[in-house]
Amino acid sequence: MNITVKTPAPDLPPRRAFDVDDIRRMIEAGVLGEDENIELVEGEIVVMAPKSYAHEMIKNALVEALFKAFAKAVDFACQRDPRIAGRLPSTKGKL
Repeated sequence: MNITVKTPAPDLPPRRAFDVDDIRRMIEAGVLGEDENIELVEGEIVVMAPKSYAHEMIKNALVEALFKAFAKAVDFACQRDPRIAGRLPSTKGKL
């Protein structure tokens, strides 16, 4: 186990920070289940609520909105300068 010691407050006992290898060993030893919803946050194991339908729908809507916004920004950034549009050769059908 990792021996990093964290002291959250003077009146509390010191804590030992975990790392990913510690978590893997705990799973192998059966201390933690492979399907448990946990996260490792700054060396501490945090139990997380399982993902819900609402969580997945919000995440998917956010990803879609970000993708569309990024696509519009890239399209705008890649548009040709209208002042020279007639002077550039077309690449259609030549790629």
